[in-house]
Order: sequence, then C-alpha cells, then structure tokens
Amino acid sequence: SIKIMTSNEFIDKDGLRFGSTVKPSVSLLPPSSLQLSGGSASLLCLLSGYSPQGAQVSWTVGGSEVKEGVLTSGEEEKNGRYSRSSTLTLSKALWDQGQQVVYFKYNSETGHMQKFSDHTAIVACVRGGQEAEYRTLVEEFVAWCHRNNLLLNTSKTKEMVVDFHRARPLTQPVSTQGVEVERVKTYRYLGLHLDDRLDWSANTDILYRKGQSRLSLVCWGGSVKKRDKMRLDKLVRRAGSVAGLELDSVVTVAERRTLHKLLSIMDDDGHPLHTIIMDRRRRFSGRLLSQSCSTDRLRRSFVIRLYNSSQRGRKRDEDR
Repeated sequence: SIKIMTSNEFIDKDGLRFGSTVKPSVSLLPPSSLQLSGGSASLLCLLSGYSPQGAQVSWTVGGSEVKEGVLTSGEEEKNGRYSRSSTLTLSKALWDQGQQVVYFKYNSETGHMQKFSDHTAIVACVRGGQEAEYRTLVEEFVAWCHRNNLLLNTSKTKEMVVDFHRARPLTQPVSTQGVEVERVKTYRYLGLHLDDRLDWSANTDILYRKGQSRLSLVCWGGSVKKRDKMRLDKLVRRAGSVAGLELDSVVTVAERRTLHKLLSIMDDDGHPLHTIIMDRRRRFSGRLLSQSCSTDRLRRSFVIRLYNSSQRGRKRDEDR
C-alpha cells in the first residue's frame, strides 16, 4: 500500500500562512509482464498537479513501512503545480504473494461485485427478506478496504433497491464506516442513469436532451416505454438524415445487442448466469423456458422470446 502526505496550507519564507492545499492526482502503474518474467516487479506511483510542494510518498508491505528498493524523484514545478514519482522494486515472489492478498472478488448465483477503474458496485438478489449475504459482502469489502489503506468515499456511496412490488417492504439501509448509506431512486453509474423501476425513463430524458444538440447517443432497449422509444427513434432518424445514412431503430439495435450478449453468456462457462440460463434450455428443441415466477412481467421475458424466435438461435440449435 501507499501513503501520501501533503501540506495543508502555503507557508512563505517569512512564515506567513495563506491559501489551501491542492491534492495530487495519483496514478499507480503495475509491473509489466516482461519485467515479471525477469524475476522482479516495480510499481510506479505518479503524483501530479498538487500544491504546495513537499508531498511525501511512503510504501508499506505486509503492514510495515519499507525503504529498501524505493526510489523517489525530486519535485518538478510547472505553473505553480508540482509533480514527482516514486518507484518500489520487489521480487516476483513477494509480488505474487501480495497479489493473492490484495485482490478482492466475489461471485455467486445471488450476488457479485462489479469493478471498473475506481468504481465498485455490489449487486445482490434478496429473496424473502434474506439479506445476510448482501450485508456480509458489504462488511467484508469495507474491512478489506481498511486493511489495504483504501479510503471509501461515503458521500458518493449510494444504495438503490429495485423492487416491482406495489407495497415495498421497509428495510434498514446499509452503513459503511459508521455512516448510513443514502438510499436513492435514481443513480448514475458509468454514464448510465439507473432507476429503481428499471423503466429507463430517467436515462431516456437525459439522452434525449443530449441528442437534441449532439446527435449522438447510446441507447438501451428491453423495458423502455413506447413513448421513450419513439423519442429516441426521432433522434436516430434526425442523425441519419444529417449523415445521409439509414440507421437502424432503437428496438433493432437493442435486440441485436441483447441477443449477442445472451449468446456470449451461454458460451462462457465462467459467467455467473451461464448455469442458470443453460438449466432453462430444453435438450431436444434447444428453446429456453421461462423462469418460474408469479408475475406476467417476468414470465414474458423479452430476452427469452427474442432467443427462441431468432434465426441465430435456431441455427445455433441445429449446429449442436
């Protein structure tokens, strides 16, 4: 792990205090495969865009600060902002041991962790009020972050419950580091605006406003309302007229991409949904059966109907 210390305020040569600190932008670069094949591993930490000068970098291995194998450069100034780098060189054996400890992952049929860059999402399916797995996973992840000197941004951490029941049961929000996580109805994750009904209305409104000026958009299908589809198709036709091309409708694009994703899951033995989907596949006809459910909304799954009616799906069954 890495610890970075910066000054809290400017101090001039006369000891007068003024201004406030600008935190550095931190990048951590892992060793290359070529270097690892040579028996060593170097981690590079880059600090940039901070002020005032005086940022210090220290490396911790196994809970203890190390100085051997550490090389820290001098600070460079540009336009009143500073930058510096620090490198830690380890043996490949110690690097492999650290990889086993540091990496955190979780996958089950009812819960998994989704990571992208510094974004982490914990997704769980709760049935009959059984939240033990979900809450335990949150607690273990928070504890793992604490052990590895990773600071969670509790102000940006949100919880969203997707529940299609009319009368939603009251549940206690989760808490991290003694702070209760705010529960929201809509949330922006990796550019996608999700809502607790999954009807995509919030996302469509934002895409429509952007499309009015940019004529470029990314769309999702499935449970999009008919009104929202018409609005997005209007933008698609406008973009096509500008480019001089005939573009596919939102429904066509959504169905094509959904089918492609479904087929990739069926081919991937390691995907969490692979077993669930393949268990619903009939041996002789190859068709997918709907999951046992109490509502027509789930029984009439457009994904299953799309697969069963697609030519690719039928061709796939014939080839097998």
